[in-house]
Amino acid sequence: MKQNIYDNNTFFKKYQEIRARENNYNNLLEQPNFFSLIPTLKNNVVLDIGCGVGDFSAYCISQGAKHVTGVDISSNMIANAKRRHIHDCLTFEQTAIEEMTVPNGTIDFVSSSLAFHYIADFQLLIKKISMALREGGILLFSLELPDCNSK
Repeated sequence: MKQNIYDNNTFFKKYQEIRARENNYNNLLEQPNFFSLIPTLKNNVVLDIGCGVGDFSAYCISQGAKHVTGVDISSNMIANAKRRHIHDCLTFEQTAIEEMTVPNGTIDFVSSSLAFHYIADFQLLIKKISMALREGGILLFSLELPDCNSK
C-alpha cells in the first residue's frame, strides 16, 4: 500500500510546523550527515526521490546539476515545491515511488532523504534505481528507523 499521509491537511500543517523549527531532527542530524556524503553535482542529471517541498532538488541546481527531477506522492509537497523553486532545469512530478518511470541509464545521482522506509518492496525499488543509474552513478539515501518515533 502506498503511503501518502502528507496529503492529510491536518498532518501536513503539523509537519510544516515541525520543519519550521530551527532545532528539528532534519536540521540537526539527518541533513548535515546527508550533505556530507553528496558527490560533485556539476553537469549531473539528478533524481530526487521523495523530494518533499523541493529544497534539496533546488540545492542540486545551485551546485551545477544539469537537470533535476524531484518526485513525491504528495500533491501538497509537489505544489509547494513548484511554488518555491522555479528553474528551467528543475522539474517536479507527483507520483508514487513505486510508479515512477525512469529510462535506463539516464541518471548520474539518485538521492532520497527519509522516504524509502515508506516502500513495501525495497528490493524492487533498488532494482529500478540501479537500472536508471548510468555506469558509475551514485545512490545516496537515508531512512527513518522504526524506533525513531517511539516515546
